[in-house]
Amino acid sequence: MQPWHSHTREEFNGYHEDVKDFVAQIMRITDMIKVENIDFDLVLENARKDQHERVRNFYELGIPIVKNMFTIAPTNLILISTT
Repeated sequence: MQPWHSHTREEFNGYHEDVKDFVAQIMRITDMIKVENIDFDLVLENARKDQHERVRNFYELGIPIVKNMFTIAPTNLILISTT
């Protein structure tokens, strides 16, 4: 029997590129919010009005992550690359 972590790694192996894309997009919106000093809640509020469900879903997931990163290290925001 395979260890749990090996099995999980195999299960998610097909999603590697999707996860990399998600992280890249999180980095992009983080930069946008940081450079333009935009309020997180305003970004999320505007995203909730978007006609595309995938955009609404992305921001529903992404804004809490970005918000948390700013809370943890507001002046030293560093993202770890998945490459």
